[in-house]
Amino acid sequence: MGHHSFLSATEWLLCLLVVVIHSKFVSTFSPVGTMGGGAALVGNKIYIYGGSPNASTKGLSGSTQLVILDISQPFNLSNPPYEPLSGPQNGVPPLYFNNISPGGQGNQLLFVCGGLTSVQFFYDTTTNQWSNQSIQASPSDRNAATAVTRLYDGLIFLYGGQDGSGKDLGDVWSLSTLNMTWNTAQNGPQPFPRHLHTANLLSNGQMVIIGGLEKQQTVPLLNTVYVFDTTTFTWSDVNTDPNDIPSERYGHVSVVTQEDKIIIFGGYNEGLGYLSDFAVLDMRVNPPKWTIPSQGNIIGPGPRFASMAALAGQSDPTTVHNDIHILSTVNFTWLSTYVPDHLNYTWPDNAAPSPFPSPPTNSALIGGAAGGAVGALVIICIIAFFIYKRYLQPKIRDPKPPRYEAGMYVSPYHSETEIPKPPQQYEMPSLASSAPISPITGDVESLGRDRGISASKEFTEEEIQSDTLKPDDVFHKPYEANPPDSSMEV
Repeated sequence: MGHHSFLSATEWLLCLLVVVIHSKFVSTFSPVGTMGGGAALVGNKIYIYGGSPNASTKGLSGSTQLVILDISQPFNLSNPPYEPLSGPQNGVPPLYFNNISPGGQGNQLLFVCGGLTSVQFFYDTTTNQWSNQSIQASPSDRNAATAVTRLYDGLIFLYGGQDGSGKDLGDVWSLSTLNMTWNTAQNGPQPFPRHLHTANLLSNGQMVIIGGLEKQQTVPLLNTVYVFDTTTFTWSDVNTDPNDIPSERYGHVSVVTQEDKIIIFGGYNEGLGYLSDFAVLDMRVNPPKWTIPSQGNIIGPGPRFASMAALAGQSDPTTVHNDIHILSTVNFTWLSTYVPDHLNYTWPDNAAPSPFPSPPTNSALIGGAAGGAVGALVIICIIAFFIYKRYLQPKIRDPKPPRYEAGMYVSPYHSETEIPKPPQQYEMPSLASSAPISPITGDVESLGRDRGISASKEFTEEEIQSDTLKPDDVFHKPYEANPPDSSMEV
């Protein structure tokens, strides 16, 4: 592995991009608000794919939207520099609760994992082309999993999630993005299956799992984190220092710094509701220690419920937004303008893989932000999440996060009238492969219909109130065990 020179986090401004979509922005391209997509950083560009553009009692539907944000130049948050190639994509399935992770030769490809699709497709950031390949012995279809990339050899590790029947999964799979093969990747005892957790990869190749929903919808305390060693494929439970432990949560987001400090933000707690706090877990001390930084200001996105996406947000459970927020993790202050700094780094290559361990200051192993958002060792890390944006108001009743029921995510409310509507005046301010790889062509929707992920039909208030609704009637039709056509041809 080649050595790369990086400055310490104390010497440069590490900014945490909280990317959400908001239609008021003036830009050549205006993204559609989505929730539950995937995000990744490749070079000096952030890529976001998928997510649901709607959220209501009548269901969720996937999206083929690709958003490309150039972070090499300064910009004001009111007018982000979205790339001209951004927009709906042809011939790829509409997904949500999916991940995208870099890989392939030079880590220039973006692989889509999860979102309940078994066909492996990927986006070439050098040619701006989508391709796909069917891979034998693939993991089962799943939603709300996490995926992180070991950049020095292009190996993606997929963990957890839920299958189409609502069963939590606890298996780990590795995808070699250089030879396009999936393999199971765990030995011995493992933690409880879970979803809506986060995963981050440390510089020593250990994948750290924090929070999420476990068996019988329980939320694990954060006095223990679960560590998967990507070299030995074994799990271990790691107890943290008992002081300053943050509240347990799920649907939060996380990023990892060069010094192996994991920053978590937001999420949902059953007793406290939506969270807007930050916590930092230092994984280089023994035992690992949590700290709760004080925020430099209060102007920001507000409390967030986050899960596996980079652009998405909600003011209430039926409104989707698309605004951008930037956080300085030096003083935890929300910024109004982005200024690039220390972007002169070398994007890690995997042409000549090297074994672990690597020198901490030169590591090419970066943890994913909630499902595959890779923050290279520069000032930019991206949070992946879907959001419920709460208003500043006397707390009457928090909107609830969606629940997983009968193989799909469903609204916690049986009718629109149950959704709490706070007063408007309190609103917050603003690859080398042995098998042929085929380019993808076709229209946006047909593959989604073939895979059983079309949006659901409309239904009456009486149907909503009843207990007789079938899975087809709410949100998405579940995936079939043997779909009629798993090729990507349309």
